[in-house]
Amino acid sequence: MIYSATIMVTAKKKTEIGTKLGGNFDHVV
Repeated sequence: MIYSATIMVTAKKKTEIGTKLGGNFDHVV
């Protein structure tokens, strides 16, 4: 449960960062 939650939070952060950088960052990382 904790591991899955961590992945979801990390993915959410990557999505937020990607949106700020034009939406491509999440595909690179």
